[in-house]
Amino acid sequence: MTSHPPHGSRQASHDNTVLLEYTCIRIRGVYWTVRYVGPRATESTYPPPSPPPTMREDLFQKQDFVALDQMAKQAPANLVNSFSELIVYLTKDMDNDLHKVRSIFVWLSAQSVLTTNFPKVVKPDTPLNFLKRCKLDREIYTDLFAVLCRKAGVPCVIIEGTTKGAGWEVGDQCELAATNRWNAVHVQNSWRLVNVPWALVTTGDLEQDNWIKVEEDGRAVRERETVDSFVHQDMDEFWFLPDPENMVCFCFPKDPRWQLLSEPWSQENFISTPRYAQEFMGSQWELVSAAQAVLEADEGKCKITFSHPRDVKGTLHYNLFFNPKLSNVQLPEDLQLDRYVVEECKLGLKSVVTRLPVKGVYRIQLAGSFGENELTPLLEFRINCVGEIKQPVPFPEGCKQVGYSEESAELGLVEPSHEEGVVETRKGEKISFQFKLKDKKPAHIKATLINNNRSTEELSQYVTCERTKEDINITVTMPDVQECGLCIENASIPDYDISYLLTQDSKLKFKEQEPLEKAMKTEDVLELKYAIAAYEQQMGDDKATLHLANLILHLLQALKDDSSWERLEGALRPLLSLTQEDYGHGERAVRTLMKQYEKAVCEAYYQRSLAALEQAVTGVHASCLAAQLQQQDFYTRAVTLQTQLQQLQRVVRDVRSLTSLDLAALVNTRGRPNPHLHSTLMATLILLGEEEKELWAELAAHHVRQCQVDLLRKENSACAALLLEWPVRACDWEESCVVAYGVCLYELHD
Repeated sequence: MTSHPPHGSRQASHDNTVLLEYTCIRIRGVYWTVRYVGPRATESTYPPPSPPPTMREDLFQKQDFVALDQMAKQAPANLVNSFSELIVYLTKDMDNDLHKVRSIFVWLSAQSVLTTNFPKVVKPDTPLNFLKRCKLDREIYTDLFAVLCRKAGVPCVIIEGTTKGAGWEVGDQCELAATNRWNAVHVQNSWRLVNVPWALVTTGDLEQDNWIKVEEDGRAVRERETVDSFVHQDMDEFWFLPDPENMVCFCFPKDPRWQLLSEPWSQENFISTPRYAQEFMGSQWELVSAAQAVLEADEGKCKITFSHPRDVKGTLHYNLFFNPKLSNVQLPEDLQLDRYVVEECKLGLKSVVTRLPVKGVYRIQLAGSFGENELTPLLEFRINCVGEIKQPVPFPEGCKQVGYSEESAELGLVEPSHEEGVVETRKGEKISFQFKLKDKKPAHIKATLINNNRSTEELSQYVTCERTKEDINITVTMPDVQECGLCIENASIPDYDISYLLTQDSKLKFKEQEPLEKAMKTEDVLELKYAIAAYEQQMGDDKATLHLANLILHLLQALKDDSSWERLEGALRPLLSLTQEDYGHGERAVRTLMKQYEKAVCEAYYQRSLAALEQAVTGVHASCLAAQLQQQDFYTRAVTLQTQLQQLQRVVRDVRSLTSLDLAALVNTRGRPNPHLHSTLMATLILLGEEEKELWAELAAHHVRQCQVDLLRKENSACAALLLEWPVRACDWEESCVVAYGVCLYELHD
């Protein structure tokens, strides 16, 4: 016991119980508090965690809860002194768990915890005590939310895990040590996630003074980045019932079941993904290139691509940072980074292409906008610039944005022959850029070549522009320069132009399917899913690669499903028929499937069950790996035993059909039977305790007299029966010996 509960204390026992509440005892006029263990973090009576069947937007629309939110915010202040009174108010006339959870969440957001001066002494078993502790430790909100939900009759658990909060920097590859907590509530027959601490309190305490901003949207800057520590209270709706696919980008539970995903992420996957902005979730932007926190820029070149609806005008914006400490090098003072990033456009696609001038560690923040709308933060990546950089060359002036975009149609030119902004070429090569005139209106089209070292007038001899009634044809003969920009303007519409980057640098021409190919080389199901979806959205025309990607996806999903090797068989079969490289996935699946067949066949072998053996052997014959499986020793042994058991089954069937005269004839003394039969019957009777002397005559006499072998009705017959099983397991018997064994076995058990 303590005189007062320690502020901000939170403990968990070894059995995952959480200290959620306090009780209060009055002794001689003094209040003493005793801590006691509250409800377990996971109740055995709760439904097991599973992915919700619907998206957040199908469950919750804020406009439907305006009246409820207002009621929760107007809760009388004195209710903080009683859990029961507070719950009665917040859940009055509610029979819907979602409404109860929303009411509790909004009430918590309305409590001005950070600016409230709490009494020095408060009763511990009250909401007020929890709120007081929340001021010192925002994670106490998780405890208070769990207590309120449970008291309202709503199943609620506390989830522990690691998070990408203010202390995580994109590209950190070490495991996240910080442990945070959030909740899951069971509403509308499914589990949903809630991160109350992040929803109600925003913090910023990461000092990033090692990063220097060097370029912003094509403009050179030199600004050292700093983030001041701050804490402010607000209500961020993003953290109320976020979809599990979004939540896992920020919060990674120790128990993977509480990701609520059908295909849970690994810890490595969580750490290696970029920093997502919550505004990115639910936006119309989709990442097409690999979702990797750290990108490698060979000789400074890399590409990050997003997709968006083709009917909107999208633009990417960026901030580029350099870290001298991580790079072990300083940027030259006279180097201005004003054109080392270019935006490449294509209908429905936007990319940033870098050509970084100095080896080292960079960070790029990306945002997007549609038309005149405000910027939407998207993602943040770290870029490791590696390889030899001979001479840092910025992109040509006027090539801030290259390619045919949604805005390009405003120029009056449609149906372009080239949508991609980066066009690979060679010295002296002729390239034709063709367009249709929109609505066949008059146009004054001008084409200009731009180079960092040669004047526009000097380069004018390398470009021509021809017009017919409906078409515009611009022909460029590549001059003797490494690269140049092509700017196409319409004098009648001065606010728009179309630019292309003509380059002899093949490393700037990234393959469109590269993210898909990269995803196929990994074992990450989620990354491959995203890559396939992005490739389909951008309407990639390599159908063979797309088909292979889908086959690999199905195979990876089957490999994760340990309980169904039939599913793995079905996923592997079409992949084996292809001649394309499968990046080792087929070989891995073959090894896995071979082990599973071996396990099934061996289990049937040791069961000595003919039905189980026949099922296992039939499965081998039907497998796409039948030829390989039939060469294995375990299969040979199983087939041999199957043959023996089939013989024995026939023998037993024949023995059961024997008549008394048949048995008497079998052991008739007038002529001894086959030596194998004789030896087997003799050994059986000796095992049963009979004397070898005159044994055969006695056996025959018994059969003739009684038509049955009474000598076999001995106390040790069970032991003899077990011993008689051994020869079948160890030897290849001749037919006569098997018949003899069948007779003996029948007599022992009949």
